Amino acid sequence: MPKPRLHLDADTSIKALHAALLSRGHDVTGTPNDWMPLDASDEVQLLGATAQGRCIFTFNARDFLVLASRYVQHGGIVLAAQKSWTLTGMILALDRLLSETQVEDWPGQVRWLNEWLSVDSAGYPYAGDGDLSPGWHAGCRQALPDDVDRAAEAWVADVEHRFNTIGHAVERSPRTKTSSRRESLPTYIPEAVQGPSRYVS
Repeated sequence: MPKPRLHLDADTSIKALHAALLSRGHDVTGTPNDWMPLDASDEVQLLGATAQGRCIFTFNARDFLVLASRYVQHGGIVLAAQKSWTLTGMILALDRLLSETQVEDWPGQVRWLNEWLSVDSAGYPYAGDGDLSPGWHAGCRQALPDDVDRAAEAWVADVEHRFNTIGHAVERSPRTKTSSRRESLPTYIPEAVQGPSRYVS
């Protein structure tokens, strides 16, 4: 079955992202190109992608949800909260999306990229470059030993709150209540979390 073709809108058209997806064999275009000018409106980008038989990836959820209700026969819209993703996370998730779905899955659909979150070695979803964020490791080094568990618990609560705001509940593991949390916690939202040291007074 044919795989979906993707268009990156003006906000998500990152050269490294585009190149990485092309290198994985996906059919991906971005704004600007020969059929889409850089200053194209969101409406023009959605309709242009649809005319080209492509779904579109955007960070602009608010405006594209409005457009989706206006043009119900659009080619498909993939939404993501920009601050919730690293470049590597987006590459992995979009690679899964383009590999695991079919072209006929997308017309008229609006879906969040979180559905294709990758999983770390502990079996947790993450949107980052590895099992644990640099901020987490740095924070643990900076925190006093007696404060690490208290700081980490606050960090876990903060991550859960932020993760829930993008539409996915985090099921807490008993491991997050022990010192082993440093080995089990993934980078749910790496840009939004600085590590547990921010919670140590």
